[in-house]
Amino acid sequence: MGKGNPNMKQIRCAAAVAITAAVVWVGCSNPNLAGGKLHFDQKRYDRALETFKLARQQMPASGEARMWLGRAFAELERADSTSNTTEKADSAAANFDLAIKLDPRIQKMVEDVRGHYWSERFAAGITSAKAAQENTDSGDKSGAQRNYRTGLNYFKKAFVYANEKDRKQTLENLGKMYFNLNRVDSALTIFNTVREMAPEDPATKAILYNVYFGQGQKLYQDAADAMEKRTSADSTVARSAFTQALALYAQASEVVSEDPKEQSDLLFQRGSAAYELAYLDKGQEKEFLQKAADFYAGVLKLTTDDVDVMYNLALVYKDLEQYQNGRDWARKLVDTKPSDGTYHELLGIMEDKLGNKNARLQGIIFGRALRNGNQVAAADARARSEKHGPTSDIARRFRENGQPDELRTFTDSSNNEWECWFYWVRGTGFAFVGGSQRYDTKFAAQK
Repeated sequence: MGKGNPNMKQIRCAAAVAITAAVVWVGCSNPNLAGGKLHFDQKRYDRALETFKLARQQMPASGEARMWLGRAFAELERADSTSNTTEKADSAAANFDLAIKLDPRIQKMVEDVRGHYWSERFAAGITSAKAAQENTDSGDKSGAQRNYRTGLNYFKKAFVYANEKDRKQTLENLGKMYFNLNRVDSALTIFNTVREMAPEDPATKAILYNVYFGQGQKLYQDAADAMEKRTSADSTVARSAFTQALALYAQASEVVSEDPKEQSDLLFQRGSAAYELAYLDKGQEKEFLQKAADFYAGVLKLTTDDVDVMYNLALVYKDLEQYQNGRDWARKLVDTKPSDGTYHELLGIMEDKLGNKNARLQGIIFGRALRNGNQVAAADARARSEKHGPTSDIARRFRENGQPDELRTFTDSSNNEWECWFYWVRGTGFAFVGGSQRYDTKFAAQK
């Protein structure tokens, strides 16, 4: 060929491409592209990278050259995604993206390559996460943190190669790594993205609920552990952890299922976290107490007979100085479980706050008898009443009501022996000293 036509071979090759696209990589193979593949097959990835760069320079419109350059970057762990797709974008993701753009025919091939790199890194992330859990179970906190960091790194790399189907799963695990590394803000950002990807998908909501609620529980326990140490520094730690737990519970409330048990568990934890914060953050004490009251009341709309929640709610109302509401719930507690002396004492406190001054001591007497009084055989009631004479109060009550269902005694600080008779089926109780009735109480008749 003459010197005036130096590119004739390339022109003929281009014409062949137009006729037979299938031979584009064989008929028009570039020496650097072929040499790079050889280095790649021999795992000489640095050499392959440099050779593929030369091929890219010589074949700027070749999708295949970009794909192989991306593979070299991937093997050398230079996978960062970038929006810059110029030749300066030296990363696996950028070259894979441009490979498809330049030659849509190789899209399936590029997707398979990306899937390979995703699966390798995703599997490595899962392995690291499992190792971290084993470290945690054995008490090796530093080992757990080290493996969580490794898992985080692998999942970040996996995300670069993830297709649409794998992106959500990768993000979920990435978010979990952030949570376990106590990088809560980063974790929440990740899970907000997951939620945006499938806002109404029940399976996604279930995963998000388990993550938000589970991590909230972990922070709640961390806060409770810090509170037990009773130092100012630990109080600061506890306040921060309870605050974060409350925020996570709020996130969980947006994806909670229709299951009443799940809803009530979440409301209870929100109430408990708010209640704790009321004592750690005096500047917002009333606000947190009111939140706690609202959350506990929400539980009782779903679970009407939960005495633990009733008790907490009554205490919150007492702290809020909403004594009428507190008295109502304390009364319901006594009606629901009159054999618990703590509820009688709480009712007495509420009645006292509302002006019934005798009620406080009455609650203390019945409460003490039930909590730690001596249980006496109910069959002894007749003999115990007769020793005070037929005109005594205790004898009269025996004639009117018969043998009590339960009889308890205790001695107070003044050496007076108190005798309390409880008629559970009738819904009443009496307290005597020396045969004289001092107090009586009423409650819902028990079956």
